[in-house]
Amino acid sequence: MAGLMIDTESTRDRMINWGRWARSGKAPAAHCYSIEGRYRPERLTHDEEEDRRAVRALPIDTRDALLVMRAVNPAISGFPVRLHLALSAEFIFRLPPREFQGYLRRHGHGGVSTQDLEPLVLTALHAARNVLARHGSGWYAHAELTRTADAAARMGVFAPAQQTPDID
Repeated sequence: MAGLMIDTESTRDRMINWGRWARSGKAPAAHCYSIEGRYRPERLTHDEEEDRRAVRALPIDTRDALLVMRAVNPAISGFPVRLHLALSAEFIFRLPPREFQGYLRRHGHGGVSTQDLEPLVLTALHAARNVLARHGSGWYAHAELTRTADAAARMGVFAPAQQTPDID
């Protein structure tokens, strides 16, 4: 049981890092790039809230956050949508229990009582731990190799070993 708790805690730390990364504004977001989305208020000379926020900022491991994002993304890894929503509500949006229930209900996964929220998050953590352990850093390494090979092929350094014809 102690080993299980250590694994869950390390997974929880990775999820916290993923949530901080997603909230930091460095995560890819789907929006229309309108002027309202690009507005940043002018910072006043005595803006204490901004100063306090800058002091508390902890470093974010972007590489690990990307690995976690790919691991728990239902469209990429086949991770269960209900568990993805639970992790998002807990670690990205940090919703209180009533709003957590509403978030699940709005996305078609309602019917969760307040006392069932914590076991749902724990189940999602275990599932995320299993997916991360199964895939490790393979996604990142594959993406890097693919990007490097594509860039080299575009520059004419080497031709791909096998080209497949386009099928229309």
